Amino acid sequence: MDNNKEFNKLTASFKKEETLLREKGINTWNKIKVLTDRDVFELVGEGCGSIRNFRCLRCIATFICDLDLQQDEAALLMHSGIPSVKALANSYPEAIHTKVTRLETILGTSETPKTNLKKIIQWINKAKDKI
Repeated sequence: MDNNKEFNKLTASFKKEETLLREKGINTWNKIKVLTDRDVFELVGEGCGSIRNFRCLRCIATFICDLDLQQDEAALLMHSGIPSVKALANSYPEAIHTKVTRLETILGTSETPKTNLKKIIQWINKAKDKI
C-alpha cells in the first residue's frame, strides 16, 4: 500500500477543495485521511470548499489507504452509501454489488459494470482484516 501516493485530479465537484488542499501542501491520500474535524473546519473557514466535500474526500482517502483501493473504486463505494471501512466489513456482498452496480448504471461509466461480486468480496475481506 502506498499511502503517500499523490491523489489524481479530483472530479469537478471537489475543485475548490482540491485547490485549497494543494495550496496547503496536502497532496497525498494519507494527508487527507489524517485531517481532523478541526482541520476541516479551519479549511472551510478560509472560505473555500464545504465540510461535506472534505468529509467525502476523507472517506475516499480512508478506503484508499486502509484497503489499497483505486481512487475510482473508493469513490464508487463512498457514493454508493458506504461511509466507512467498518460499514463495508459489516455489509453483505450482494447488497454492496447492487448499490455499486446501480450507481455505475446511473453514471453511465461503461456498458458493463467495472465491479463484480468477486472484487466486492475481496474488498469486504480486506475491510474485515482491517477492523
